[in-house]
Amino acid sequence: PESNNEYWLERDAKLRTEFHITSGFQEADMFKVKYKSAMKEYYAKAGIPTARYHIVDNFENSRAFANQVGYPVVVKPDNGVGASHTYRLKSDEELEYFFATKDNVTYIMEEMVKGYVCTYDGIVGAEGQILFEAGNVTVLSLMDVVNDNMDSLYYIVKELNPKVKDAGMRTVEAFGAKSRFWVKLIWVGMIFVGSQTTLGFAWDLADTINGMMIIPNLIGLLLLSGEVVKLKKEYFADRLPVHKK
Repeated sequence: PESNNEYWLERDAKLRTEFHITSGFQEADMFKVKYKSAMKEYYAKAGIPTARYHIVDNFENSRAFANQVGYPVVVKPDNGVGASHTYRLKSDEELEYFFATKDNVTYIMEEMVKGYVCTYDGIVGAEGQILFEAGNVTVLSLMDVVNDNMDSLYYIVKELNPKVKDAGMRTVEAFGAKSRFWVKLIWVGMIFVGSQTTLGFAWDLADTINGMMIIPNLIGLLLLSGEVVKLKKEYFADRLPVHKK
């Protein structure tokens, strides 16, 4: 499985683990790539400084941290996607409102660092080697775009800044990022094919490939049919009431 989407990272990892697909992140890796507080340890291994943080527990401790680093502070789910449920708190009053209205999830509070985002993107091989690299600059943060209803603005750089490239390569190594090159190659190749054909052909090709997905699914069902029957019997044996005569 390879969705290339942050939202599906945990589901992808679960499928890889259960079907013994050893390439790519496994379920045991999700803590370090999904939880913002856990990521900081690996950034430290890469020699990259990160914003000071506090796992939100109660109002008094959170206010003490905010006063230590200075308002504004940024608060968001420790395990979250994008800028959803992200707050920029500028005072104790706003902190009080946050505690009165927040969801029942674990939040992380960080000092706010002003600047713009420089990304290091690419394709990583099965051994963790960089096969392709690129980057972009995001002028406005996604938090500002979402909270202030602004337009997103970014541009792709022609040449990577050497410092950004060095930090990116150290991060890839620290997190142990690996992937299956042929999957990425097909993915990139289909983008090129789609850009060079008519819209009608692109849709026909997509429909055909989607239809062909039934072939490996049917093969999998046939090969695993005995295991499915076994698991079904075990599942219902544990849950159905036992009737004694």
